[in-house]
Amino acid sequence: MKKPAPVWVKINRFMVLEDDYEADLEPENSLPTLRSLDRSGRVIYASSLSKTLSPGLRLGFMVAPTDIIVEAKALRQAILRHAPTQLQETAALFIGLGHYDAHLRQLSREMARRRGAMGKGIAKHLPMFRTGSYSAGSSFWLQGPDGFDSEALATSLAPEGVVFDPGRIFFSSGNRKEFLRLGFAAIDPGKIDEGLRRIAIAM
Repeated sequence: MKKPAPVWVKINRFMVLEDDYEADLEPENSLPTLRSLDRSGRVIYASSLSKTLSPGLRLGFMVAPTDIIVEAKALRQAILRHAPTQLQETAALFIGLGHYDAHLRQLSREMARRRGAMGKGIAKHLPMFRTGSYSAGSSFWLQGPDGFDSEALATSLAPEGVVFDPGRIFFSSGNRKEFLRLGFAAIDPGKIDEGLRRIAIAM
């Protein structure tokens, strides 16, 4: 009887796209990237400045084999055009002078403050949800009790200005309505508790 094929053999049959869009918001002791562990050249690493500076800049980067970089540049130019040269040069200067590092330190402190407010609010108002331990990132993933429908909850709360992402859209298969994602990056910390209270009432 043949042994099952090693995982790396299966991985070598396709490319893996690692979309690390919150890379600069992660702590220094976070897990290594898949790309850094890759020895077969099958992992494409991509990230951007959308979460840390502005999505309007449309600036990002990719680490991949040369032939893939060439094709990606051609596709980008055909579909979206390249970001203006002035923006690219200004961002490069901003990073090169060390301002980006200073900005990240300030941003990390603010994100930690909002993350703390969100974590405390979830424990206070939504004990019926299961969630993990969060020390980085800009959102919380929650799993509701049996029979919970995050899409129905989102629809009922939208008129009140409480908006979150139903989890189903993040799964490639299955009707995973029991999950939801709560983001906090763009929310005033003073409004987080009230939003969670309204979710609890709707539950």
